[in-house]
Amino acid sequence: MTAECTSSELGFRVSICGREEIPEFEDQGITHLLSIDNPGDPTPTPSEFDGVHWNISFNDIATQAEAIEFDATLPEMQDVQQVLDYAESCQQASQVQPVHLLVHCMAGVSRSTAAAYAMISSMFGEGREHDALKHILEIRPQASPNPLMVKHADAILKRNGKMLEAIKRLRDAADGDASSNPATEQEGQAS
Repeated sequence: MTAECTSSELGFRVSICGREEIPEFEDQGITHLLSIDNPGDPTPTPSEFDGVHWNISFNDIATQAEAIEFDATLPEMQDVQQVLDYAESCQQASQVQPVHLLVHCMAGVSRSTAAAYAMISSMFGEGREHDALKHILEIRPQASPNPLMVKHADAILKRNGKMLEAIKRLRDAADGDASSNPATEQEGQAS
């Protein structure tokens, strides 16, 4: 099972997983479920789940060339805007009752972590992009956020490339440069 992020800055709990891991959260108090699926393969609402279930569909690709090569659907700006709208809905609901959002895609690595990164970046506010990514890595250490989704979130949130820079540092760290890993930076260090 994956970890979760609980922070007074968020106002609600966030967990991330892959599609096959959803049953592991049956007794975790999930109130909201965001399914990011491949087109034509929606995740059915779990029978034991009586909360809010959102589905969005696009493939886990990041370039037009991949879309053409694989006859796939790119994540679009409007998809990421929906993700941010869902976060706002969770924030509003958390004013009335505790909220636990589970975000998933097929593997719980790329699309779901990008969605959660967009949400948490939005809630943390400008200048805290690296902190938001640290939260994602605490929730899902194997995170590798979809770069096109992050690019869209960065544009929507007017972060001037800061979200993209954070994931670039994460990818650089995965390629062997641990000094650039945002998870190992000191708190309060300038980004």
